[in-house]
Amino acid sequence: MDFTAIKTEIKDRLEYTSTDTDTRIGRLINKIYRQVGTEIGMRFSRHTNATKVVTVGNAAVVFSGIERIDSVWYEDSSAKPHVLDSVLLKELRNEAASSSDAPLFWALVSTTNNTVTIRLDAKPKTAYTLNCDGILEVADLSGTNEPAFSESFHDIIIEGVLREEYLKLEKPTLADRAEAAYEKRLSALRMFMSVNGYLDIYQGKQDSDVRKSS
Repeated sequence: MDFTAIKTEIKDRLEYTSTDTDTRIGRLINKIYRQVGTEIGMRFSRHTNATKVVTVGNAAVVFSGIERIDSVWYEDSSAKPHVLDSVLLKELRNEAASSSDAPLFWALVSTTNNTVTIRLDAKPKTAYTLNCDGILEVADLSGTNEPAFSESFHDIIIEGVLREEYLKLEKPTLADRAEAAYEKRLSALRMFMSVNGYLDIYQGKQDSDVRKSS
């Protein structure tokens, strides 16, 4: 379901027809969409790979359209990936950045609503491409935009908005019913998104451990 279809379904259930309610329901759809996108267990739906061509002589790199960076790497001339270690910014402040296209470390400098700035331990000699894995920003829906998770679960947004509206209309019984449906469907979506739910995952586990056990 796209944004328009979701809004139409909600308005039909509530028997809303005015322009004011149309605008309010649109805002609520995006409010609930952001809530779902930032719920625990939902980061998989926003995982993304971003790239940035570095600036020669500048150790700072800004990635746009993301809210958080998990890992940073570059590929050498043989297309072999080299993953950089993450360190604290103060650790890089203690050392003068060398001039190299083979950085070893990166540190978080700052974040905005949809950009993340990092610093490398080496100033680029050439304009090579730097990669990162991160969490995509949750952009507002409109028109034919669809939520960034399986359509089978788009009713979560409907139930979330109905909960808000029933509370506004002072219909607690219906609000509680919508709340229960919202939580049940959200739980089901978490399970659906947990593709690694049956793996033996624990803190500090390394890829080598997986290979050894296979």
